[in-house]
Amino acid sequence: MRAYNTVLIAGFCALLAACQGPTAQDLPGTARASQFDRDFVTSAYQIILFDRAEGKMAQTEAQDPKVRQLAGKLVRQADEFDARLAPIAASLGIEPPTILDYDRRLRFGHMRLQRGLDFDATYISDQIISHQDAVNSQEMMMSKVGEDSRLTALSRVGLDLIRTNLVTLREIRREMMMRGH
Repeated sequence: MRAYNTVLIAGFCALLAACQGPTAQDLPGTARASQFDRDFVTSAYQIILFDRAEGKMAQTEAQDPKVRQLAGKLVRQADEFDARLAPIAASLGIEPPTILDYDRRLRFGHMRLQRGLDFDATYISDQIISHQDAVNSQEMMMSKVGEDSRLTALSRVGLDLIRTNLVTLREIRREMMMRGH
């Protein structure tokens, strides 16, 4: 009877362990992903998701043609960066986020309330904040070494792109302010 109980308990424990499913470290490739790699993918996808959401809205809501044009460019760049990042993340077993974090959801919700030239000014200001935050975050992350050279290289490309867009965003804001918008 005691041997039967021991086998029963051992079987029950094995069943419980099997039902728990794989942990993050059990997933293929995740053991190869450093903290930098995981943080970079998460941060990059938050920017991608945010630029897509706000950019698509700005393409239809913005009054200024320069704002609509820039929004379209930022959406295309987000799509292109996603196309480069997704296979690398998948090869490392990193599953990127599919929804915006709380702060970005709030900012996007605020954008929905804007109309006319207020929308344009809010969009440009919000994108400047978003891009500056991304630069700060990436610069801090770049001080740490990632294990995957592809992500490190892509991070540098993304940082250059963000810096370039930040200059353009500030120029558009300056033009809008000179026109009194």
